[in-house]
Amino acid sequence: MTVKAEALGSLEAVSYELGQKGIGIRSAQTGGDVTKRDIIDVATLQDPPMEKVIIAFNVSVLPEAQQAAAENDVTIIQGNIIYRLIEEVEGWLAEKKKQLEEGGRKQSMPVPPSKLVILPEYIFRTSKPVIVGVRLLSGQLKVGDTLIKSDGRYGGTVKSIRENEVSKNYVDAPPAEVAVAIDGVTLNRQINPNETLYVDIPESVVRELRARALDPETMKTLEEIIKIKRKENPFWGHQGLEKERRHHQDCERYGHADLPLPEKGVGQEEQGRDEE
Repeated sequence: MTVKAEALGSLEAVSYELGQKGIGIRSAQTGGDVTKRDIIDVATLQDPPMEKVIIAFNVSVLPEAQQAAAENDVTIIQGNIIYRLIEEVEGWLAEKKKQLEEGGRKQSMPVPPSKLVILPEYIFRTSKPVIVGVRLLSGQLKVGDTLIKSDGRYGGTVKSIRENEVSKNYVDAPPAEVAVAIDGVTLNRQINPNETLYVDIPESVVRELRARALDPETMKTLEEIIKIKRKENPFWGHQGLEKERRHHQDCERYGHADLPLPEKGVGQEEQGRDEE
């Protein structure tokens, strides 16, 4: 981790307590406030997410540094009482480890259907990236999620999520209010305050999601996403329906209304003979 303190004695005391807890220090600095440069230095590290944190003891955090931290997924843990600061660091590490472990397990699960609304009273930045407060109404919001609007158009990509000053990989409903950085769009152009957005989901997971025991609000969100997708493709999310439709057309073509649904590959062979 990176530690910044107002004096050498304080820095040594904080470093000692962190060492007693088995928490490593990458960089230790004295004097001055936490600056945007400090944030960028940490953000560009190729270290694990658990190391992208700055511990600020008895120093201030400049406004541009706070904004840079929100944009670059860097956590700042600030305080002026050593034992409380160490407790907060331990709590953050435990929560981050839990999120990373759960995030790994959830990667093998279907993307949960999620719905959120932009809070007009929490607009922090309008572009590159957009930084706004949102309320998550259903499902789960994760860093990297692609968002869509209610008309199906692209609504941006989630770059970072922050709850107070804590960076998160994901957040669950119901309802959670967090600050998010959204790449790829501009506020008041592609997306707007009070607008409802959805996390995009691939068509391949719809059947599995419908078979799972989703809560009523999440299931409602899934049906809303399906409705949005079917504005462009009427068969979206209805796996097997298109194959069944083509089969019935073949039955009518050959005059056999009771033909069984062909096995995989039969339709392709028949089509090849017709083309010959």
